[in-house]
Amino acid sequence: MRQIFCIVCLSMILSACNSKEKIETYHATYDEEKQIAAQEILTDNGKIEEANIIIIDDKMLVAVQVKPWLRLKKQSIEKDITEKLEEAFPNLELIISTDFKIFWESSKLITEEDTQKIRDEVDNLKKLSKEET
Repeated sequence: MRQIFCIVCLSMILSACNSKEKIETYHATYDEEKQIAAQEILTDNGKIEEANIIIIDDKMLVAVQVKPWLRLKKQSIEKDITEKLEEAFPNLELIISTDFKIFWESSKLITEEDTQKIRDEVDNLKKLSKEET
């Protein structure tokens, strides 16, 4: 009985330690270089659990979910990501957020096919990200 308990506990620990980041992207400009560069910046950070990147026209929306034990440092992680992305993409308007609502809404946009609706929603998310609650 003790061995079974140890095996179950060990398997739960190992499954919880999966450190693979999940980064989804949407781009209407078909510029894969920007997409790959943004993914590398977020992957190299190591503090990100999930991210959505939407590149449309001259805007890049990056919605990030940080790892659970780093949630208290959301602002510093957001600032770090912002600095790195601004350095890599000086000609794009960047919208970066660690807010869950923006992440959730951007997840819906990734599956959307209507480019105009995505443009409108990115503008709405930009306004939402600037609001302070």
